[in-house]
Amino acid sequence: MPDPTATPRHAERRRGVPPPPGRLAGAALAGVAVTLLASTPARAEDGTGGAPAATAFLGLLALAATTTAAGLVLLRPLDTPGARVARWLTATAVTATAAHLLRLGLGGDAPAAATLALAAASLALLRYAGRPAVGVPLALMVTAGAGLLALPAQTVAGTLAAAGHGVAAALLLGGIATVLSTDASRRWRVARRSAPWALAAVTAEAAAGAVRLGRDHAALGLAGPSWGGPMRWICLAIALAGAGGLVTGLRRRWRPDRTLLPGQVIVLPAVVIVVVATAVALPASPGQPGAPLLVTLDTGGRGIPLVVVPQRPGWNLVHVGAEGISVGLRADRLSPAGRRPGAASGWSLVHLPPGPSRLHVAYGGRAAVVRLDAGQADGAGPDLRGPDGPECVSAALGALLRGSSPPPPRCPAEALTPSDREDLDATVAFLAPRAEGAVSVVGDSSARSVAAVATVTAAAQRAGLRVVPAGTGRHPTLVVTGWAAAEAAIRDATRGPSAALGTYLAPWLLTAEVLRPATGQMLVLRFDPREEGASRYITELARRFPGEPATVSGYLAWHGGPPAGPPRMYAAAAVSLPGPVAHGGHSRSGFLPGGTVTAVTGPLN
Repeated sequence: MPDPTATPRHAERRRGVPPPPGRLAGAALAGVAVTLLASTPARAEDGTGGAPAATAFLGLLALAATTTAAGLVLLRPLDTPGARVARWLTATAVTATAAHLLRLGLGGDAPAAATLALAAASLALLRYAGRPAVGVPLALMVTAGAGLLALPAQTVAGTLAAAGHGVAAALLLGGIATVLSTDASRRWRVARRSAPWALAAVTAEAAAGAVRLGRDHAALGLAGPSWGGPMRWICLAIALAGAGGLVTGLRRRWRPDRTLLPGQVIVLPAVVIVVVATAVALPASPGQPGAPLLVTLDTGGRGIPLVVVPQRPGWNLVHVGAEGISVGLRADRLSPAGRRPGAASGWSLVHLPPGPSRLHVAYGGRAAVVRLDAGQADGAGPDLRGPDGPECVSAALGALLRGSSPPPPRCPAEALTPSDREDLDATVAFLAPRAEGAVSVVGDSSARSVAAVATVTAAAQRAGLRVVPAGTGRHPTLVVTGWAAAEAAIRDATRGPSAALGTYLAPWLLTAEVLRPATGQMLVLRFDPREEGASRYITELARRFPGEPATVSGYLAWHGGPPAGPPRMYAAAAVSLPGPVAHGGHSRSGFLPGGTVTAVTGPLN
C-alpha cells in the first residue's frame, strides 16, 4: 500500500536518484563561506596567510578534484551516464570549487582572479556536462587552467606544456573515475574503452618527465636528487612502452572483443611514474632548504641573477641584478625592488612562511616563479630589515660563490672580528703622528660599530690622541659605521674643515656605493685587491652575478676568513684611463668600478 506521506523527493531518494547538483553545490558552498568567515580573523596580519601545509594540501586537492571532474566530462561518451557518474561528477566539482575557495581564503599564493575563475568553471561543469558542444570545450579550458595554475609559465612553450599536463591528468584521473563510477556489469567494457586515453596520458607524462630530467638534472648540482639519472631512463622506458602499446592498439582496434592495448600491464607502474614525472615537472627549489639561494632568471638573452637571504621563515632580503623588477609571494601583490643606502639598486623584503613557497618576479613585461623552501622555524635568523641587510647579503653571496650555503649564523655588522680590531689599531697608530693631537670618529648603533668606536677610543688614548666629534676642527676623520651611514658620513667629511687631513675608513667599507665618488679615502686591508685570490673572487662574482660590485665582506666569506697577510694602508681613487687597468676595481664587478685601490704603505705594526 503506498505511503501517503511520501513526497516525490522521498520517492526519488528511495529509488537511488541523487539530489539535484544545484542543492549539493549550494550546501557545500555555504559551508565554505562559513569556514572562510571563521578563518578570516585568525589569518596573519602581515599578509602571509594561513599555514603553508594547509594551503599546499588544498592546492593538491583542488588540482586533483578539478582535473577529475573535467576528465569525467571529457570521457562521458565512453558510456551512458548513470546516477553514480552524476554523483562522482557532483562530488569532484564541488570539492574542487571548495578547495579553490578555501585555498584562496587561507592566503595561498595562487592568483586570486585565476583561482576564482577556475572555481566557477569547475562548478559550471555540473550544468553543461550533458551538452557536449559546451561541456567538452569548458572541460578542456578547466584542465588547461588547472595545469597553468600548478605550473606557472612565462613562455608560449611553457604555457602549452602546463596546459598539456592538465589535460593528461584529466584523462588519467577522469578515466579511473569513469571506470569506478560505472555499474559492475559494464565496468570491464568501459575500462577497455578508457584504457587508450589513460595510457596516452601516462605516456605523455612519462615522456615529459624523461625530457625534464635529461635537461635539468645537470643544473641541479650537488643538491639535486641522486635518483635523477636512473629515473630518467625509467620514465623513458615507460614512455616507449606506452607508445608501443598505443600503436599496437590502434592497429587492432577493429577487433571489438579484444583488449585494445596489449600493453596494459604497464599502466599500474606507469601511474606511479606519472606522480614522479609531475613532481619533476614542478620547479623545485634549486638550493638547500633554509639556506641562502642564488638563481638566474631566464630572460631569453642575458640572465638576471637573484639571491634570497637567508631563505628562512620570517623576513628575507631579495637582491636582483637589474632595475625595473618587482617581486612578491603573490602574483597580484608585487613590490618594486629599489635602492638601499650604501648599496646598489634591486632590493626588496619578503616575509617567507615555513616550508615551500613561491617567489613571483615580474620584469620587462614578463613573469617568472622561483621555488623557495625556507625550512622549519627552528630558530631566529638574522634580521635583514635594518640598514646592514645588504652587507649581510653580500657575505652570503660570497659563501654561495665559494660553493657553501650554510644558513648564516650572524651578519658581519653583528660583531667586531679580532682582525678588524687589529686593523683599527693599526689605523690609529698610522694616524698618531699625523693627526695634530686629535681624531674624529663616526659610528652608528650596530654592535660592530659600537665595538669599533670603543676600540678606536682606547687606541687613541694609548697614542695620546683626543677623540672629538666630527666637524669640530681640522682633524682626520675615521668612519666605522655600516654601509648606509658611511655614505653620508664620507660625503660630510669631504666637505668639512677636516677634508685636507683625510678620511679614513674601516676595512668593511671598501664597496663601490660607499666610495662614490672615490676621492683618496684611506683604509687598512690585509689583502691586495689586485692579487690572484681577489681577482678570482671578482671573476666568479662577475660570472654568477654580473654587475655586482665586489665587497670586503663578500670576499672574506668567499675566502673562508681573513687573509693571513699583514695590514697595509690603501688609498681609493677614481681614475679615467683608456683600456683595461690591471687591478681588481676597474670593471663592472670590481671593488671600485671606475677606480683603483692602491697600497700606499708597507706592512703596518
